[in-house]
Amino acid sequence: MLLIFSAISLVKLCVLSFKKMWRLWRPAAFRLRSWAIWGIMVSMITGIGVDIVHVRRMERWHTVPGLFERYFHPDELRAALSRGSGADLSLAARFAAKEAFGKALGTGLAGIVLKDIMVANSHNGRPEIQVRGTALAALEKSGANRMHLSLTHERESAVAMVVLELAHEQREVP
Repeated sequence: MLLIFSAISLVKLCVLSFKKMWRLWRPAAFRLRSWAIWGIMVSMITGIGVDIVHVRRMERWHTVPGLFERYFHPDELRAALSRGSGADLSLAARFAAKEAFGKALGTGLAGIVLKDIMVANSHNGRPEIQVRGTALAALEKSGANRMHLSLTHERESAVAMVVLELAHEQREVP
């Protein structure tokens, strides 16, 4: 008898706890919805990709004629080679960004021309991915509409991380 009473009490306690949590949470949920109506950005991460490239790989590619031109956009190649002794580091980071982009898509780079993915620096030096052609089509198919890129490198390796995001702004309902 005591066991049955304890089980019933436990169920009542769970139901009361749920009702109390709902009363506390419900106003916050409505506030969040009203924020979205007033123009708050609503977003969702659709993919994350990370890649590492050894700088020696880029050094070996120097010996193969036309290989850089096959994988890098002419503007991208010009910007990286203008860095002098840091060109291989820059190219390794940019190639890692291309690979990370494919991983963030979740499909890899199959069917994507690597020249269609270009890493450029903004006016303040921030690296940004610019896509066109096959890469743009793959991005649109994924549903993402914003890209974030982070690059880092040391003497021997370069790492890139790409985050793809689906972001849309809610407008006020008339």
